[in-house]
Amino acid sequence: MPDAWTNIAIPAQAAAKEGLVNIGPARLWFWDTGGKGEVVVLNHSDAQSSECWKYQQPVLAKAGYRVIGWSRRGTFRSERRPQGNPGTGSADLARLLDLLKVDACHLVGSAEGAAVAVHFALEHPARARSLLLSGGRLGVAEDDYRDMDSRTRLPANHNTAPSFAEIGASYRGGNPTGTKSWAEGAAAAHPAGTGPAQPAGAQPLNWARVSGLKTPVMLLTGDCDHYSSASQNRLIAQHLPNRELAVIQECSTAAYWEQPDAFNAVLLDFLRRHRGGTSLPPASNPAPGPTYVPLTSRSPTPAIVTGPVKVWEPIPVPAQVPAKEGYADTSPVKIWHWDTGGDGEAIVFCHPWSQSSECWKYQQPFFAKRGYRVIGWSARGFYKTEKGPAENPGSSAEDLHKLMDYLKVDKFHIVGCAAGGCTTIAYAIAHPERLHSVLVSGSILLPTEPEYDKFMANLGRGPANTGAPTNVPVEFAEVGASYRAGDPEGLAAWQALEHIAHPGGWFTSQPWGAERNWRTFAAMTLPIMLQTGDTDMGPSPALMRFYTSRFPNWEMRVLREAGHASYWEQPEAFNASVLDFVSRHGAKA
Repeated sequence: MPDAWTNIAIPAQAAAKEGLVNIGPARLWFWDTGGKGEVVVLNHSDAQSSECWKYQQPVLAKAGYRVIGWSRRGTFRSERRPQGNPGTGSADLARLLDLLKVDACHLVGSAEGAAVAVHFALEHPARARSLLLSGGRLGVAEDDYRDMDSRTRLPANHNTAPSFAEIGASYRGGNPTGTKSWAEGAAAAHPAGTGPAQPAGAQPLNWARVSGLKTPVMLLTGDCDHYSSASQNRLIAQHLPNRELAVIQECSTAAYWEQPDAFNAVLLDFLRRHRGGTSLPPASNPAPGPTYVPLTSRSPTPAIVTGPVKVWEPIPVPAQVPAKEGYADTSPVKIWHWDTGGDGEAIVFCHPWSQSSECWKYQQPFFAKRGYRVIGWSARGFYKTEKGPAENPGSSAEDLHKLMDYLKVDKFHIVGCAAGGCTTIAYAIAHPERLHSVLVSGSILLPTEPEYDKFMANLGRGPANTGAPTNVPVEFAEVGASYRAGDPEGLAAWQALEHIAHPGGWFTSQPWGAERNWRTFAAMTLPIMLQTGDTDMGPSPALMRFYTSRFPNWEMRVLREAGHASYWEQPEAFNASVLDFVSRHGAKA
């Protein structure tokens, strides 16, 4: 069975000189492996310091490079002074390299360190051989970039731990030891707390300046990077004359730490092709498909994109097919639903907590036109279904059972997203005889098991140690960063549906309807598809791997560039996945 996560041990470090160097306004901490090879300078994110490159330092040194890491002012052991004269990251780097007698170098930058690398290359073009920008937060002073940034960033008062924003859910959930080591490095990076941010360069970045950057650039990001999504990197790519683009699976801003093998493979290949002033194209490789099956936590080396790119290709909501809608004559609550009718096999969609029966705009016509009878419904307290009597909450599984009896549906495929997946699993456990197949997408399933509780606690979604509550907007938790960045109209439409789903406030007190634990999972012989989006913040790919050992008849699939709401963000991939699954498990299969 696949493991949730397989840890990659930190390798032994190469010998390096380390210490403080006086650049004038302050003394900066650095380390330097030395040697006669071409120089690679590693530029850390705001969250980290020179000490975060444990996976890269020995690999680059062994490949023959002279590797230098440094800490910007006020970080780790570097001094912050003087007040009122912060300088710039680019100028400090130039002075550091002067003192280390480095004429030219390759630059690697993570997050804000990528901005320092870009400014350095623009201000000192003869000294920059190549740039690898990982999860780059460039701060481009242009409306389109700022608009994207506003849709993807957490609020300033989000009050979550740094690891929540910088590390992907798969790694946090599956590798608590690695997350703890990264967090310790982040704490050591700011012994006196975070001070005023040092400007990356002397002038603001705009598209005119970015377009003038002739240095070869690799734009590298993680598939679940909140602040530097694939969409944002595609926007940047449109303005760079000499760039490549790659996305690493199952990681966020800290790709260098979460997926070091894939990160290093991209870095070494890029450096090799730009060594000694050469500029070679990447090897041709097929573009990744819309879905993948991650049987291991180790990301493969990603495909390199060199041609024209679009930020996002919106998919219009299709016209709906005729459907009967109304209230089922069920007790004690009349359930709102719609039903396309017909003689085909039925597919019943169970909605997330954030949505209702109305969220399936992309699925209703797709499956109806392929001969299925498609049914959507609103659970108690959602959209037009009342909450019902507090003393008789029933369960979501039994409400669905009453609806199926009312509609005279004897057997059906069930598809549940997020909280709807909990209803789906409960129904499958309680009434397996009524189902052809089970597909859960982006659902944590909520088993009452200590191992599951520990996995979810590792995610660190709760408050930081401040006593204040978290402030994570529903769209941040539910919709992936690439979609939020790239399709503002689609995001607004999703939000409008979310607003109408909760006329009386969020209703969360109804039981699911069956015990969900390893015993009941193991007894479920129905075919089940465990599906999620690659950037889902709760039911990550690692959690899906964690579940594979619990179900006897499982399949697994991950949708690229999608979060919790993959049915909305990537409807073509979602629909194709569901269709493939149900067509193999129907009555005629």
